[in-house]
Amino acid sequence: MSEDRGADHVANKNAKAIRSLGERRTWRKVTRSRREPNRRLQVAAKLILDYGAREVTEALRSINEDLESIGYPSGGSSSRAPSTMDPAGEDALRASNLFDQRECFRDLITAHVESAEEIVRFAAALNRKPVITAADVALCAEGQMVRDGSHEWGTKDCTEIPVTRGLCGKCYQAESKWRRATGLVGREKPAA
Repeated sequence: MSEDRGADHVANKNAKAIRSLGERRTWRKVTRSRREPNRRLQVAAKLILDYGAREVTEALRSINEDLESIGYPSGGSSSRAPSTMDPAGEDALRASNLFDQRECFRDLITAHVESAEEIVRFAAALNRKPVITAADVALCAEGQMVRDGSHEWGTKDCTEIPVTRGLCGKCYQAESKWRRATGLVGREKPAA
């Protein structure tokens, strides 16, 4: 009898814990239903934009400069290192390592883009919305193409994210300043 009583006690305790867990989950669902962007995605995007993009660009620039300094074209492919370690062989080995580092960056960036697209594709399917891919995302330089005077105020290779009327904040301000200086009508600021 005491074994049955112990089993009943454990079963009741487990049932109570499961009910309270269900109640807590219900409470979380109610409090977490909000419209703000997912914090973890925002932090990851900020990390990439504010730090990663610049650091990767600088690292790739350094790799390409190192390749050019030892006589390899920065856009070429790697070659096998010779078996003897003469100065030319050391350069070939160094070049091979630099090519490998550059390929590693390329693979990581490709994986990151594919991962981001998969997150968007999954969320779009759940929300029954059209899918946006990396190819659909325009950068500031692309927003400048059809603007008056963009050759004077713009930066043809601006890779910033557009925030206002297809331009980044800096280019939008430069365009506004140029339009005022040339007597053109200013563009309206979009409603907030």
